[in-house]
Amino acid sequence: VELSDGRVVEADLVVVAVGIRPEVELARQAGLDVARGVVVGDDMRTSHPDIFAVGECVEHDGQCYGLVMPLWDMAKVCANHLASDAAAHRFAPALVSTKLKIPGIDIFSAGAVAAANDHEEEVVHHDEQAGVYKKLVLRQGRVVGAVLYGDVSGSSRFWQWMLDGTDVTGLCADGPCCRGLLECGGMADDIAAMPDDAVVCHCNGVTKGAIVTAVHNHGLTTLEQVKACTQAGSGCGQCSVLAARLLAQALGRDPEAELAAVARRTERMRLGFVLWHRTNAVLMTLLLLTGLALHFPGSPVALMNFEWSHIAHKWSGIVLVVAYAAFLGLCRVFRRRYRADADGVTMFAVMPLVVVSGLAFLWPSLIPGQVWGIDAKVPVALGHAALAVLILMFMIHHLSHAPWVWWRKRKLRAVQG
Repeated sequence: VELSDGRVVEADLVVVAVGIRPEVELARQAGLDVARGVVVGDDMRTSHPDIFAVGECVEHDGQCYGLVMPLWDMAKVCANHLASDAAAHRFAPALVSTKLKIPGIDIFSAGAVAAANDHEEEVVHHDEQAGVYKKLVLRQGRVVGAVLYGDVSGSSRFWQWMLDGTDVTGLCADGPCCRGLLECGGMADDIAAMPDDAVVCHCNGVTKGAIVTAVHNHGLTTLEQVKACTQAGSGCGQCSVLAARLLAQALGRDPEAELAAVARRTERMRLGFVLWHRTNAVLMTLLLLTGLALHFPGSPVALMNFEWSHIAHKWSGIVLVVAYAAFLGLCRVFRRRYRADADGVTMFAVMPLVVVSGLAFLWPSLIPGQVWGIDAKVPVALGHAALAVLILMFMIHHLSHAPWVWWRKRKLRAVQG
């Protein structure tokens, strides 16, 4: 690792902890009070009486928030003031929790992560062999913090204990600080015993009662319908399992069977995306190689004669356009969200243009004889070449890191093998 002062530090592993920094330059230029973030009061009003602010850029009572749940609370308070000017609506920060959303890593953290003094106690379970770590922080018999790694079962129960201020002293026969308390919370959550105001989706503030009511009132039968109607599970997705169990209970189904169905759908979708990406890579590679063979017949990539290169180039382009149209159609059918970012524009706009222009060039009857007084093939060929270069640049940018990542992970694969 080369530091800014020129020093070089040998390291086998580098961990970079990167947070967010509020963007406050506009607020500073406007003359608003700015500390780490834009300073706001309990009503989300800045130092200027006619300007409100919410989100990660604001600082309330010396605290900036980077989690979605308190930001939704800020938005509700601000909306209430803008709509009714009701002074009763005040922002009161609640406990926040977070679940790390990285495949293969299960971690949950909420409230205090360690005992702060002698009046607080910790209940810890650490199983190195199984890769499980669980800890509860207790204050006067009540849970004020939780850290779970490797096994996050019970996180909803622990979170509800913290929100309700439940006295857990009587939940374990050996006292409030016994390991049985972790096992009690870690058991499968009793969804029937959950109160209707228990929050299921912390990203969007969706409660159990809201989900059950939506199922009965709107005749919902699938998890996708629950997500579309209530927004539960449409954020980080960590609450999908609990939402599926609530759906099964409301419909009188077997919760375990419902969870198994959700798992099967998730696996099919994962395999579908893997197949899509690999097929896409094969088609794009075939287009590139056959295109080079057509444009440079004497090049080393010309492994087939002109006729076969022409046929492979043409039909791989047609299949690619059909595949992209089918993908967009499935996104619409299943109401999947897709963002028009740079990658999306390149893949779903430029690539079809490349293929369409190429087909027009391969089949001259598709284009007129002349455009602007010149042979129509000339602008079509130039446009096709320019778009193809753009696609090639995108592929290099998008995929160039893959071989390097594969090479760096070779030792890890050897150890696991």
